[in-house]
Amino acid sequence: MKGKHKLIHNSKIKRSYAKLLEREGYGEGGVKISDAELQEIEQQSKRREPTRQAPQPPRERPAAAPGKFGPGGKGKKPEGAAPKSAKPNPFKKAMEEAQRIREEREREIKERLRAKEDADRARKKAHKKRHRMSTVMNKANERGQPNMRGRINLLLDKLQAESKRG
Repeated sequence: MKGKHKLIHNSKIKRSYAKLLEREGYGEGGVKISDAELQEIEQQSKRREPTRQAPQPPRERPAAAPGKFGPGGKGKKPEGAAPKSAKPNPFKKAMEEAQRIREEREREIKERLRAKEDADRARKKAHKKRHRMSTVMNKANERGQPNMRGRINLLLDKLQAESKRG
């Protein structure tokens, strides 16, 4: 029932607005209507529906107050006028917070990506080292005896690396 009343109310408002436009001399689409046509429209509307309110005279637009910007209140600002201050944005804090969170997420994503790349490089390096070690350790001569030259060279490399560190 509530919806029906709202539809009726809205249609009454639209009808009264259309009548107001007709009284002020504007027809459909904002076209100016002559006085003869206006009187004819008013008579037709009186026949259709009994008047509930007394017709109001059309409102005149008030003239601009003296001292406003130019004639009619329009135009450029005078030289002594203060600049118009911008309205404060009511969502400024929320927007700044959202921007900060967005930047923080991007930074975290970049850091995770960098850490993943570093771990991948270290894993590849370790795999390469293990492969080289296993190749050297598994070498054998024609009789199946281990090749001691490669093993001794690996031990020598380890000792030299330790002496450089410590």
